[in-house]
Amino acid sequence: MASQIRVTKSKLIPFADRVLIERIEEKRGTIVMTDADKSLKGRVIAVGPGKKDEDGELISMEVKPGDLVYFNSRWHDLGDDYQQHQWWDDPNVHLVQQADILGKIT
Repeated sequence: MASQIRVTKSKLIPFADRVLIERIEEKRGTIVMTDADKSLKGRVIAVGPGKKDEDGELISMEVKPGDLVYFNSRWHDLGDDYQQHQWWDDPNVHLVQQADILGKIT
């Protein structure tokens, strides 16, 4: 079995339109939101420069480090298989494309 590469969130620089997000467990009163919820809440750690359109023009990113966002994570949807695909040190850190971000929290 090949060994996995482990990366810490402070050493990962996203490319293109990728965004590194640290998940924040949301609590409402005494109820803790569970993994069954459709979207996740998190704080943006790092962003890539953006991706290029068909004409080669850079499409700028709509989020920046420090922003609070709601997002979907394809890896999160794997449930128990998530650990097999996690290659960074913190299970609350997600690498997603900008399109997976549902919106910023202001």
